[in-house]
Amino acid sequence: MIRSKNFFLLIISSMISFGISTSFCFLSGTLFPSTVVAATINGADYQCSDLIPQNGDILSGTFANVSNFSIAAGVTVFVEPGTPLSINATNINIQGTLDGNGAGYAGGESSPNPSSAGDPGEGPGGGEGGQHGGCVHSSGGGGGAYGGNGGNGGSAFGNGPPPGLGGTAYGSSDPPGVDMGSGGGAAGNYCEGYTTIGGAGGAGGAAISLAGNNINISGNVFADGEPGSEGVPDESVGAPSGGGGSGGGIEICGMSGSITGIASANGGIGANGVIRPAGIYQQGGGGGGGGRIKISQSINTAGATISVSGGTHGTSGAVSAQPATDGQSGSVYFDGPGCESSCSSSTTEIPTLSEWGMIIMSLLLAGSAIRIIRRRKAI
Repeated sequence: MIRSKNFFLLIISSMISFGISTSFCFLSGTLFPSTVVAATINGADYQCSDLIPQNGDILSGTFANVSNFSIAAGVTVFVEPGTPLSINATNINIQGTLDGNGAGYAGGESSPNPSSAGDPGEGPGGGEGGQHGGCVHSSGGGGGAYGGNGGNGGSAFGNGPPPGLGGTAYGSSDPPGVDMGSGGGAAGNYCEGYTTIGGAGGAGGAAISLAGNNINISGNVFADGEPGSEGVPDESVGAPSGGGGSGGGIEICGMSGSITGIASANGGIGANGVIRPAGIYQQGGGGGGGGRIKISQSINTAGATISVSGGTHGTSGAVSAQPATDGQSGSVYFDGPGCESSCSSSTTEIPTLSEWGMIIMSLLLAGSAIRIIRRRKAI
């Protein structure tokens, strides 16, 4: 192992006395240059501490009792896929980007087997998988749904195979609470003799809940659905493609503040059928439905850009009796009481460095006094 620089670490073992335990580390020499590594930060009771993630960090789960939650300008923080994100803080300030695109329910996977249907998307509004029919007539995957219905995948003939149908909207437009967006369905495969594999469906958008006394967002909060994937084509006949995932959910509840940035929960686009010269039956995927955004009336949204559009459908080949369709728009709610948040801490205050010094000195003096007393008794 090559070491360009050396450092030494000396650890003094814990000293336990009078019910107090502590340990000390001393570093000497030259440390390696520091490297910032993105981390996954799991939800917890922050007991009035600040939550300030760095660029590339991933937030997962529920964060309670946060004092200040902030994302600096130029910083992008991601949401853990498949896990709703909830942050309850006294103050929330987002100047950078909180990115929950494609962090909802997973899209349907492509089957590796010829003459097979694509998997449906996950979630309550998952798009159906495209079906196999004939040999090169497989249909496109349906779009996922949440706030709006997902669009249907394309189908070559009216008498089959049927298209992958878009998912059905679920949940409520009113607060409280939001859900993750559902995944789009994968397209069906062609028969044996062709290497075509239908495209996978896109994942739905994240569920993001932000609650605090004061909320200011000049950056971006994204919970868009992923686009469907194009199929892997046989070079002669092309391939059908997957449906888009639905937009997720964003809930912003505060007593005061403003939004001048972007909050979006758009549906993902359906992928285009992959066209090849000898093929005319390639089918596109359905667009994902838009998600749901809920913002309390106490927050000023005059300068905000709010979007819950449905995803557009993918295009199909020359023969398509039922072309793929767009996803429907989702819902936006501007009303309801604000959320009051006040962090509380039940932990014992940790002594400062100078206080630790006084404690250690007291312990050393006490130990010396005990040794002197024992020595005198021995005499």
